[in-house]
Amino acid sequence: MQAKNSMKLLALAILTWFSSNFAICQNAYIPNSDDNTVSVISLASNSVIATIPVGTTPQVTAVSLNGATVYIGNTGSNSISVINTASNTVTSTIPLGFSPAGICISPNGRKLYVTNQANNSVRVINTLTNEVITNIPVGDEPKGITITPNGKKIYVTNFVGGTISVIDSLTNAVSATILYFGFPSGICMHPDGTKAYATNSGNGVARINTATDYIEYTLTVPDYTNQVAISASGTRMCSISGLNNSATIIDPSPIYPLYTANVSNGPSGIDLSPDGSKIYVISLFGNFVKVISTLTYETVATIPVGNAPYALGKFIASDQTVGISEDLPLIPAFEIAPNPFSELTTIRINRTYNKARIEIRNALGAVVYNSTIGGTSINFYKNELQAGIYFISVTLDEKHVFTERLIIK
Repeated sequence: MQAKNSMKLLALAILTWFSSNFAICQNAYIPNSDDNTVSVISLASNSVIATIPVGTTPQVTAVSLNGATVYIGNTGSNSISVINTASNTVTSTIPLGFSPAGICISPNGRKLYVTNQANNSVRVINTLTNEVITNIPVGDEPKGITITPNGKKIYVTNFVGGTISVIDSLTNAVSATILYFGFPSGICMHPDGTKAYATNSGNGVARINTATDYIEYTLTVPDYTNQVAISASGTRMCSISGLNNSATIIDPSPIYPLYTANVSNGPSGIDLSPDGSKIYVISLFGNFVKVISTLTYETVATIPVGNAPYALGKFIASDQTVGISEDLPLIPAFEIAPNPFSELTTIRINRTYNKARIEIRNALGAVVYNSTIGGTSINFYKNELQAGIYFISVTLDEKHVFTERLIIK
């Protein structure tokens, strides 16, 4: 206990130092593709504080590591609008000659990497001069793009090619190609740089080991999941499914889903608050941003923005030196005890419901058990199941889905 209290005091001291030495800006920049504007939302007040004119059909976003600059890809005018977050004004416009599909920026802010689906390449741009450094050939129809915190590797999802290209930033060439069946789309990087996470526009989020460039594990999520984001603290992730109108809150370590929320009206962008306590889901057809707590899974706010908001990429600007935060407390919808277990365990529901269903999947995603629950608890016997890690999902009233790990010894 004394050691834990000491760590908390250390975390508080570091967080206080960061707060006093960095002007932390926490705003969300929401492109309104039909209005050719960007709505600026204050995360503190959950309200629009500015509206910025940009190019035609803005739909792609990227944020510098220090939160000082936001890049908006204009898919209609084939350009990038550069926004200064201190003044919330466009300071320059970078012509591309093609429609940008994804953008990321080097940690030092000196290079932009832009995916070009027209000729299957990534364009590298000098941000000081806005001049083209080079064009790097990748797979078919490159879309999402992310970069390691040290700036050495760039990961590109090739939507039609069914692959992920890994670019060496020193040589500006592809150093590895990762097979990822389906239609790879959204991708994000863990803040520590050891893992990348990519969707396949199906029902998977793949975890990629950036040391080996190998897919370690693929998490099963709702069908048609096309975007994924992670908080600056690395404590929470979220993926969205546009056709299923859902957002799945994920614990990235070791990676398992915590809750799937119904967000409706065509989710078209996802990002998280720096500490991971909230997700921000853009609604394409509802013209709003829904804010959901990752602690209670309740909607905190619904913020009206412009027409047809859409964002592929990170859109929350903050200084990512957020310090050390305590683990996020969760309110469990159900509990498993004992867990791990050898022969028998009890699953207890902690919430009021009319109908409950339980489903258990193995590490490959195959369903090995399913049943309805008639009371507040159910005894589960392992029977023929082998020792290992499983994932148990409890669905309440056909809409609230909660997931935990189940370990058989």
